[in-house]
Amino acid sequence: MFPDARYEQSEFAFCKGDLLVLYSDGITEARNPQEEEYGQDRLARVCAENLEAPLMGLNAAIEGDLTAFVEGVPFADDRTIVMIRRTGG
Repeated sequence: MFPDARYEQSEFAFCKGDLLVLYSDGITEARNPQEEEYGQDRLARVCAENLEAPLMGLNAAIEGDLTAFVEGVPFADDRTIVMIRRTGG
């Protein structure tokens, strides 16, 4: 399907309290009226500031920050976020 795509496989420890956030480029490439991109750094900052929030709260914080950032500019791409937090031992 993607003949030029290269994928890597890796492993990591996913410990109690860890958070994994997967997102599509529609989030980070969203633009404001000045044509600036939302970016990975801004997304990471919002995640860090809301690290202890329930996942629905974190999602609301991301969506709120993203909506404020774009200042009404329509999103040019789909936006997808998947969040996983390990709560068990």
